[in-house]
Amino acid sequence: MSSPFFIGVVTTQPWSNGLGLTRVLAKGDGWRISVAEVSSDGPFSRFDGVFRQALIINGRGCKLTTDDRSVVLVPHCLSSFDGGEDWFCKLEDQAVTIVNVMTNGDSAIAKVFQAEHLEIESQETTFLLAVNCSAHYVFDSVSNRLDAGYAVLLPAGRLKAIVDTHFAHSSSYLLVVQIRKNVTFT
Repeated sequence: MSSPFFIGVVTTQPWSNGLGLTRVLAKGDGWRISVAEVSSDGPFSRFDGVFRQALIINGRGCKLTTDDRSVVLVPHCLSSFDGGEDWFCKLEDQAVTIVNVMTNGDSAIAKVFQAEHLEIESQETTFLLAVNCSAHYVFDSVSNRLDAGYAVLLPAGRLKAIVDTHFAHSSSYLLVVQIRKNVTFT
């Protein structure tokens, strides 16, 4: 089990297209969770064979376009798209911070959702990020706290979490990502 960490101090890495920076928060065989600051219009990095799920946690929004399709990223609403396409990002009017969950369907799949209260017996790796809130969680009988902007990666196990509602507002939640290895039965 990892300890909670502040996402703002994770070392930045250049985007694969060299046009920006990202912070890889967690990764494994066939999956990656990262956060990127997008400060200008431009192309998104292309990842062939990768399914992307994205959520803006700061900023007003942006629109991704490719030859024949578009995806509008709205703050605090999950969007998904094919990472193997050539997407161009047009910001609404200011920089955005985007959490990206990328999976290669051959190796792993991800279930991404928002929660104010969570109680699960998980067989999967679970990633929690406190967005605009603090939260308490208990994992396998050990209690801990996540402050705003903190995250934790947990192995399979029993998990209970709740957002501190004292200062919460509509954009306060736990971002939950459950990663499951993709198993093919023959």
